[in-house]
Amino acid sequence: MFSALFKLDIGVIFNLKILSVILVLFLIDFYGSIAKFIGLTRRTSIVDEKGNIPRMKEAMLVDSSANSIGAVLGTTSQITYVESAVGIAEGGRTGLTAVVSALLMFAFIILTPLINLVPLIATTGRYFGLE
Repeated sequence: MFSALFKLDIGVIFNLKILSVILVLFLIDFYGSIAKFIGLTRRTSIVDEKGNIPRMKEAMLVDSSANSIGAVLGTTSQITYVESAVGIAEGGRTGLTAVVSALLMFAFIILTPLINLVPLIATTGRYFGLE
């Protein structure tokens, strides 16, 4: 479970061949986050009369920090999800809903070994056992 923890190889960014990959991944993540913020805030009262989102700079700072920390820890992008629309539609417009969700997910980390109890055939439809 923790095999990718702190396995970030910084030296690869100095290879000129990887520059285009870094640029593409940056643009996808950056514009994806902006699009999600815009889409998610349209259903709230956060947007002002001119259509501007207040404190967008702070929201992007949190998003980029979480993505950077997630990369160092060996995970995928962490912060902005389209699924947040469900929480917003139900009235969760502060950061408290995200904090509660994060605490509940963290609490269930101890149950991760239970995943090994689920047989492979139940999740993939294939059986790779000894024959």
